[in-house]
Amino acid sequence: MKRLTCFFICFFLSEVSGFEIPINGLSEFVDYEDLVVLYDVKREEKAGELEVFNGYFVHFFAPDNLDPIPKNILFVIDVSGSMWGVKMKQTVEAMKTILDDLRAEDHFSVIDFNQNIRTWRNDLISATKTQVADAKRYIEKIQPSGGTNINEALLRAIFILNEANNLGLLDPNSVSLIILVSDGDPTVGELKLSKIQKNVKENIQDNISLFSLGMGFDVDYDFLKRLSNENHGIAQRIYGNQDTSSQLKKFYNQVSTPLLRNVQFNYPHTSVTDVTQNNFHNYFGGSEIVVAGKFDPAKLDQIESVITATSANTQLVLETLAQMDDLQDFLSKDKHADPDFTRKLWAYLTINQLLAERSLAPTAAAKRRITRSILQMSLDHHIVTPLTSLVIENEAGDERMLADAPPQDPSCCSGALYYGSKVVPDSTPSWANPSPTPVISMLAQGSQVLESTPPPHVMRVENDPHFIIYLPKSQKNICFNIDSEPGKILNLVSDPESGIVVNGQLVGAKKPNNGKLSTYFGKLGFYFQSEDIKIEIRGCRSQ
Repeated sequence: MKRLTCFFICFFLSEVSGFEIPINGLSEFVDYEDLVVLYDVKREEKAGELEVFNGYFVHFFAPDNLDPIPKNILFVIDVSGSMWGVKMKQTVEAMKTILDDLRAEDHFSVIDFNQNIRTWRNDLISATKTQVADAKRYIEKIQPSGGTNINEALLRAIFILNEANNLGLLDPNSVSLIILVSDGDPTVGELKLSKIQKNVKENIQDNISLFSLGMGFDVDYDFLKRLSNENHGIAQRIYGNQDTSSQLKKFYNQVSTPLLRNVQFNYPHTSVTDVTQNNFHNYFGGSEIVVAGKFDPAKLDQIESVITATSANTQLVLETLAQMDDLQDFLSKDKHADPDFTRKLWAYLTINQLLAERSLAPTAAAKRRITRSILQMSLDHHIVTPLTSLVIENEAGDERMLADAPPQDPSCCSGALYYGSKVVPDSTPSWANPSPTPVISMLAQGSQVLESTPPPHVMRVENDPHFIIYLPKSQKNICFNIDSEPGKILNLVSDPESGIVVNGQLVGAKKPNNGKLSTYFGKLGFYFQSEDIKIEIRGCRSQ
């Protein structure tokens, strides 16, 4: 049977897609169709595919014939008021399926948070059928409301994992994961994103990976990327215009089967340089790690690689040797092959990893230095990045349009899960010379439910109703003062799209204060048009 070596895909926009190119650039269209191509390749059972050509090499690594490593997983779910409705419904649906997929050797718990932090269990529980069923019942009862305290929620999750690890309750060969699901920025507790990032980094142990899922466009996705990249994970946006439940389940499937820990790629030769990230915390089944680098063809005609990793049962050493002539012979026989693909893929990996490093740069000077490197590589290798733009010119050369840069950088390669680190290409594997595990300080308290406390920017006020809106980025309060008479009905919220209306009726104080009668909300009315439900709350005294 002839082996398929190439295929072509034609993609045509339909008339109903709403795609059109406005005068002011390509980024302004509001609706488009996605083209998603899913494929796999036949792989030989060896230490990956090492392709060497033209002064560059690319190493593809995707083993699948390994036993799964047990995992310890904490789901941290935002249940603030903005999650009300379809978002929460689909999140619950996805979580029920995800919990059913846990293996018996896994341990887990669930944290849900708004301005308060709640836990299904204060420690990690074995994923038995009974415990999974109980966790599903707990999730089904969640009612979204209130603000968003991301800082305390993450610190609670870290505390649970740190405590279990320090007490020796975790399998030493297991993998520990935190999966954060949120749709907005913090509104309660610590509001400064850099401070939250610092708190997480100072408390989390090095064996924990943090993955962040940002739902919709109200969340600061750059913050989630920094948070995860700094802690052995990645961030992923969950789009509100698609099926939220299927996106959540799809992401979980990518991290549900850890197969290797502490994966390190070594290329023991001094002529190998500019290697991309080659040290990875975990490897998950169904994914792929890609490492690329340069070499001097005048000094080398073959490259040796040594991969070290820890599996569920043992420590592995996988070796392979690649000849440059092998790939050159293949490229000469295949008219569709790109002889420059090793250079292009190396540049693509390097630029995307520089973008991730740029987001974590500790100083402005370091950020400028990385930015200059990205811009120079983008120009040298003709790659569009968030820092560059693409000029489109017609054949005659008399019309030009500017295509804006992509709003965010992908995490390495499409479909890749890995933001790793760099080690010297010929360095000794980390497990060969074990170092003492550092003792990391934990929170003094973390097991009990936190009570709701007003954030520092919230002020209590008397007299006529006040509406105070806090702007986190400018750290300013905007106060709306309503001075009206008792008995008046005020329309507080009116959203035709969701069909929600909230009204409030004023009542007066029993006696004037300094010649003025204070007013308060004595009655609040809620109307949900889609359900045709009316709710009335009496006897409240709200400002």
